[in-house]
Amino acid sequence: MTSSTPTPPTASAPAATPKKVRFFRFSALLPFALITALIVAGYLIFFDRLVKRGLEATFTAMNGARVEIGSFDFSLLDTSVQTRGIQWTDADAPMKNLFEIGATDFTLQSSPWSVGKFVVTRMAVEDLRFDTERTTSGALPREKNTSATGPSTDAGASGNMAASIEAFAKGIDYQAIAGKIGQPEDIPAVRLGKELEDKVQARSDLWKERLPGLTDLSDLQATSDEIQAISRRKYKLPEDLPQLRKDLDTLKDAKQRLHAKQDALKQARQGLQTDMNELQAGYAQVNALREAKLKDLLIDPQGDLFSASNILSALLGASLVDSARKYLGYYDKFKGYLPEQKQTAEAKVVQQERARGTTVDFVRAGALPSVYIGQIDVSGRYETAVLSGTVRNASSDLTYQPLLLNVDFRDAQNNANLATLSGSMSGTKQGLNSNIQLSLRQSPLQRLTSGVDNKYLAGMDGKADIRAVLNDTPESLSLALRIEGRDVGLKLKPDSMGKDMERLLSAVLTRIDLLTVDLAYVRTTGPDGKLRTTTRLRSNLEPLLNARLRAYVDAEVAKFNRELRTRFDAEVDQALAPLKQKLDGFDQSGTLSAALGDADKLDAARAKLEQDLEQKIKAEENRLKSKANDRLDKQKEKLENKLKSLR
Repeated sequence: MTSSTPTPPTASAPAATPKKVRFFRFSALLPFALITALIVAGYLIFFDRLVKRGLEATFTAMNGARVEIGSFDFSLLDTSVQTRGIQWTDADAPMKNLFEIGATDFTLQSSPWSVGKFVVTRMAVEDLRFDTERTTSGALPREKNTSATGPSTDAGASGNMAASIEAFAKGIDYQAIAGKIGQPEDIPAVRLGKELEDKVQARSDLWKERLPGLTDLSDLQATSDEIQAISRRKYKLPEDLPQLRKDLDTLKDAKQRLHAKQDALKQARQGLQTDMNELQAGYAQVNALREAKLKDLLIDPQGDLFSASNILSALLGASLVDSARKYLGYYDKFKGYLPEQKQTAEAKVVQQERARGTTVDFVRAGALPSVYIGQIDVSGRYETAVLSGTVRNASSDLTYQPLLLNVDFRDAQNNANLATLSGSMSGTKQGLNSNIQLSLRQSPLQRLTSGVDNKYLAGMDGKADIRAVLNDTPESLSLALRIEGRDVGLKLKPDSMGKDMERLLSAVLTRIDLLTVDLAYVRTTGPDGKLRTTTRLRSNLEPLLNARLRAYVDAEVAKFNRELRTRFDAEVDQALAPLKQKLDGFDQSGTLSAALGDADKLDAARAKLEQDLEQKIKAEENRLKSKANDRLDKQKEKLENKLKSLR
């Protein structure tokens, strides 16, 4: 053990003064206070800005285009949050906002159950507007997405419709009639007519040689003279009875000559008639070929080439399908903003799986999500409509509670209900289940197809009640669309088709008193992972357009066919004119009939004269016989008298 002895002070050194003990060293507290003040000041000054920048960066990355927050105000005392001027850029149209929010106001819930969670009991969203214009582009510098596809139309139906109308328009080409008919020598009926013309000429030459000899009645002149001489002769009977008998024999000889001539003329006339029938049959065959050729040239209005279903598919169907795809794109974009659903399990299962080191992210079944907003009160406007509604159970895990949506759109002036958007979205282990319903009342149809690039349709006039029901499951997505409109018109794009096509469609696509359309759109994922879509369109417009189209087509076809028939007949008639002329001149039956008539008259005169002579002879014979009988009776009487006298 050591000890120290204090040294006594000397005369030259003063005695030491003892120091005071202090609890705070102000020299050290001042820097701490300064640092603390800077931290508090930094929080007060920069916290809102940092959170605002962080939210903008997060939302921008999620959206793929700029999301800007005008102001962000967080109150530490009551944990309230207020934002102003949120602009959410449409990634597909960087010069437009998908939506714009004027202001939001909510208070974070602070409770032991929500530690480390973003929980809001009620949020107010005011001045919500859709599809607003931007002053600057909200696009991010990135490479163009070459895999993106624009609006697609039903190429098959459009192609079929265009092909059908183009075929019809081409067929109704008046300038092409001459080409359709062709040269006369190329027409089968004309070629056959030329062959028949040669045949008619040959037969006509033959009959020209035969007819003069057949119709020459000079060989009957002597017979005629004899008959006339006999008819003028006066008989004195009984002295001229031998002459009478001789004249009767002469008439019988004349009968044989006359009948021979008559038979020759009748046979010639029959032969001529046979030739006429044969040539007329040939001419009928020419006409049959002529009609067959004309039938091939004429347009047949019967057939499904002009079916209204093709027009509906190419015009209305394609536009509605593209509109459906457009609005489903918005839905898919909204789905992309939703967080992926986590698998849920009981607490014991979660502990066991995590103890095994699994990478599957489980949450406790029924546990409060990391982000949960009980109710969002939405107000704003869309064009001329004022919207108001609620969104319930907005959370980062839709398996906790289904998201419920109910928004009404009303006319600010008339306070009439214009539209209602409602539905629910819930999460399952397999994925998302959605049921969303949209009802529009007297909505302009032009808005339905706006932004859709259809090849032929420029838009639709009129208003309609529209109801759309969307059902989305992990297996498939379906959209059922119902449209009921009155006084509807379809507008065609100018110069999108030929004049004939435009005239046809303009004639049938006139005002429609009542239009009903049902569109069923289904999208499924095939075994190969590719999306497959099926559409079915039903409308009362199809039978109406079919009737209009049929009437128009029938009228146009009838008009065209009349013109074609007129020109065809003119060509063929001119080519067959020599044949027709020769056929008309071939009939010499009149000449034969005239000669036969003269022979018949002469024979009739002969027959009458012969009958008269026979009657005269018979009368004379009867007179002579009667006279002989009288003489015999007298002699008999004399003889009887002598016998009586002898007795």
